Amino acid sequence: MASPRDEGAAFKCDKCGCKCEFVVMWGFVWHLYPGGPMRFASRGPDHTVRSGCKCDCRHGYWCDMERNGKRSVANVVRQENEKARQVFEDLTKQTSAATGKFSIGVDRLVLMLPYIENNLILQVGSPALALQDQPTMIAFHDTASHEDCAKVLEQVRDRFWHAQHALRTLVSSIHHIRCLQSLIGRQKLDGRRHCIEKLFAFLGRAHFLPKVSGFVCKEVDAPPVIEEVQHSEPPATINEQMASMHVEHKFADNVSRLHAQGLAEHVLDTGVNVSTETEEIHLLEYNRHRESFRKALCEGPPLQQCRSDLVAAGHKYVLGSGAKMFVHPHQYMQTCVAIVEHGFNLRPFHVIAATSFEYHVEACLADLSYRQGARVKRRTVIHEMAAGGDNGSPSFAEDVSDGSEIDDEQELTTVVSKTFICVAPTLRNANSVTQSTTEVHSREGVNPRRVRVAPMGES
Repeated sequence: MASPRDEGAAFKCDKCGCKCEFVVMWGFVWHLYPGGPMRFASRGPDHTVRSGCKCDCRHGYWCDMERNGKRSVANVVRQENEKARQVFEDLTKQTSAATGKFSIGVDRLVLMLPYIENNLILQVGSPALALQDQPTMIAFHDTASHEDCAKVLEQVRDRFWHAQHALRTLVSSIHHIRCLQSLIGRQKLDGRRHCIEKLFAFLGRAHFLPKVSGFVCKEVDAPPVIEEVQHSEPPATINEQMASMHVEHKFADNVSRLHAQGLAEHVLDTGVNVSTETEEIHLLEYNRHRESFRKALCEGPPLQQCRSDLVAAGHKYVLGSGAKMFVHPHQYMQTCVAIVEHGFNLRPFHVIAATSFEYHVEACLADLSYRQGARVKRRTVIHEMAAGGDNGSPSFAEDVSDGSEIDDEQELTTVVSKTFICVAPTLRNANSVTQSTTEVHSREGVNPRRVRVAPMGES
């Protein structure tokens, strides 16, 4: 302890340009240095008052004290209080910045982890890092108050180091996850995202969370998929007559939409009697589907009218799977429903065509060279529906006037065969006549006994 008569005495150290200064205040020697607030000077081994410098001095041993005049105690206290307050504010700002970075990093970490685990979701607090309460700065004026000020600075410094440690731990967790994703990505595995989710499920979400005290998070039950809503207002009531009219209008609209491009409009415009004949919708599977195959079907002149009618009706003749569809507009929706019901796995080499359009499909592909050409590998009947449409594909039964090459004794009927109107004889049931070897070999012809003869007097 220094003598009271030495109050305000100042000393300095001349070793290697040391910047430390010693001042006697309140009966004790205090160590002043540029790097922080003043502190109590310890005693050396020879019982002289000395201080081991740990700041800006250029030596690592005890400072020598040489008399350096006298200092005003009030000025020293004021300067050291300002220095302590500046240190307090700097540490507080750095702690706030580290806490903010920790919150941003936690949000990124949560997005990288599975959202739901065991029907629980991770909920992060606000703020994400809870530190001890911020102390209040205390200005010192004697030895006791200086000890309180030193304790406050120590608490602020501990808060800062705790925030820094939490931030480093969080960055390490994020880096760990990114390394796992990078290693799995280098393997070029199919379903890489699925593999990462399986790995997270095996290790658990808690394995990747930062292990620091003060991290505020909890797992809560996942929200229900269906949420019940209570309406305060009563439900609206509809008059029975208005409801009946609404149903009739909806029914009329549906009928109009389904037949807008179909047989109904043609009958209303021309007045021609509708035929009850149906045609098959075929699924044609070709042996190849080169660019020339696609271009021939999508740009070929024989199918131009069919494509235009489908586009005008709001339909696509090239499906999302790459398959092509060439049917009448009124057959489009029913054909799509039949494809879904049968579970066909359509590919670019598939062509869905009505019987009346098969000739046009073959005509488009006929101009391709032998190497680029495609051949039908498999033919499947999707369903049957009413024949009709334009493009030279008659959908109505009409009278045939030219019958010079037809036997007058045969009963004839008009049928639709691909894109040509063929006059074919009416055949009896095969079980009702005597069988013939002619019909056994289908390529040679039809059993003549099955041809129905028209009654006398009919032309």
